[in-house]
Amino acid sequence: MKSYDSDRIVSSKELSKCFDDLKESLGRAMIETIVEEIEIMYGIILVGRLSYKLSDVEDALRKLLGDSACEMMMESLVETLEKK
Repeated sequence: MKSYDSDRIVSSKELSKCFDDLKESLGRAMIETIVEEIEIMYGIILVGRLSYKLSDVEDALRKLLGDSACEMMMESLVETLEKK
């Protein structure tokens, strides 16, 4: 997996944008389901003025999707964050 600062704090607005960018490649329904599940199961809510550590996002995605899918998704999220 690409190296990133797992202690980096990202806003819910930034995370929401990252997930929105994945809709084209992974499909709207898939991303909406993932976002809904990380909200319900892990308390990572992508609206408002909340912030999260990338390691917490990664942990939620790993539990939800498994190792391989989590790594691919985190690479995409970090790539989108770095473009800013």
